[in-house]
Amino acid sequence: PIVAALQAVSLAAQQRTDPSYREKYYRDDIEVEFTKEIKREKYTLIRGEFKSPFAELLCEESKRSFFELVLPTEKSKQAHSHIWGTDAPLCLHYAMTGDHGYARRRWLLGIPLAAEHGVASCLLENPYYGPRQPKAQKNSSLLYVSDLMGLGGSLVSEGISLMNYFEAKGDFHHMGATGISMGGHIAGFTGAEYDKEIAVVPCLSPYCASRVFCEGVLKNWCDWKSLDEDLPNHWRSEDDTSLELMRTLLARCTDLTKFPLPQLPSAAIQVAAKFDQYIPGTGERLHEHWKGSELRWIPHGHITGYLFGISSFLSATVDAFTRLVEHKNRGDAGQ
Repeated sequence: PIVAALQAVSLAAQQRTDPSYREKYYRDDIEVEFTKEIKREKYTLIRGEFKSPFAELLCEESKRSFFELVLPTEKSKQAHSHIWGTDAPLCLHYAMTGDHGYARRRWLLGIPLAAEHGVASCLLENPYYGPRQPKAQKNSSLLYVSDLMGLGGSLVSEGISLMNYFEAKGDFHHMGATGISMGGHIAGFTGAEYDKEIAVVPCLSPYCASRVFCEGVLKNWCDWKSLDEDLPNHWRSEDDTSLELMRTLLARCTDLTKFPLPQLPSAAIQVAAKFDQYIPGTGERLHEHWKGSELRWIPHGHITGYLFGISSFLSATVDAFTRLVEHKNRGDAGQ
């Protein structure tokens, strides 16, 4: 219900800067179970799962997190060692709305990064998607407003916890996050919330979810009538509708311009579509806030940007990691 979401997420927004929040939800001690390995000529796939640090705030089906690693071969790593050194970078890939499973991200982004650039990928499954989908939910249509809040918060928690896990194990030392549309917004939050220098590449993504759900094309996806009926009587007035409350909720909790910059803004590259009608205000607003970052435009709308912008997303990801590694190498040389 919208009231529960408003109360719970407002509390979370207040507590986010509290060290106890970070200790609870951005873990470094998750227990990962690797369940499957598939070796191919140009890459290796490894599946894994763990209990989400956000489990107490998720439905029963979403409490375990699932991911797939797409790893470069030794041959690919050696071919790109002049760029990355001995450690292949690891890029988290967050899913866009409606992207269940790993196949799209694996074939369009993960495999090209591994085979052609020596970059490893970690593809996370969204809560409420795929094996994490509630039985009563149809496709990607979330049942409650609180599910939307849980989805975003848990993905940031799971992504940061995975980076902490891989760094602690010594598997990867150069890490980053990317995603398209909703996934790009989550990648932006990961960059803002993580306390270490990483590459950040949001693609076709908003700076704030309120403009997407309350102003853009997706405004018509919400059942505002049912949400209005869920409001307490004393909240109902001509001005206090569920639409306005949703706008307030999302503006408070999902506006990236109200959160810190990534630790290394020069390794943050946005890719935005010039004619995007799904994501109002894409591009400039976040770029202005992330001083020192780069904004790249592609001559497409939101859907055509996804269909024809993959090469731009790949090049931005490689460039962001290159800047990250070069920056770290300069720091190491100065010590």
